[in-house]
Amino acid sequence: MDRLGTILTSFPKADEVHPFYGDLLNVLYDKDHYKLALGQLHTAKQLMTRIADDYVRLLKYADSLYRSKQLKRAALGRMCTLIKRQAPSLAYLEQVRQHMSRLPSIDPNTRTLLVCGYPNVGKSSFMNKVRIVNLPVGGKCFLARSVALSVCPRGESSPQRHSLESHPMLSGDACRR
Repeated sequence: MDRLGTILTSFPKADEVHPFYGDLLNVLYDKDHYKLALGQLHTAKQLMTRIADDYVRLLKYADSLYRSKQLKRAALGRMCTLIKRQAPSLAYLEQVRQHMSRLPSIDPNTRTLLVCGYPNVGKSSFMNKVRIVNLPVGGKCFLARSVALSVCPRGESSPQRHSLESHPMLSGDACRR
């Protein structure tokens, strides 16, 4: 039950994140499916707590050690069955977690320019014109995977921070949802 609580608290709530990340969550992972998976885990945690309380109450009336072991076994069996039914939700949330860890961190309060598009249309060339450090430009597709950087405009006494992100395209799985 503690592990389910950790899982539930480690995932951000879809309604409490910045609107930019809320929209990104909706586009990439289908916000409703995400909320449904978290809700199913929350319900499973509540059911497991109820099962534990019920069997602790029954243990008071156990007349032998054998009966106590049987009650413990029955409680653990019900809890295992409950967790097995949550396998699809847990697998989906693990997939979301892995994909979210690969996303660049974008500060929503900083001006951000997102450069994305089809391969070989000049994204890296554009970024080379804007910044000092050059990206490799070549005839190969998918050469620049993902680049995140901060740019400070020249000639200002107190330069403002800007974020410049480059992505080839959204993955095919994200586009189909």
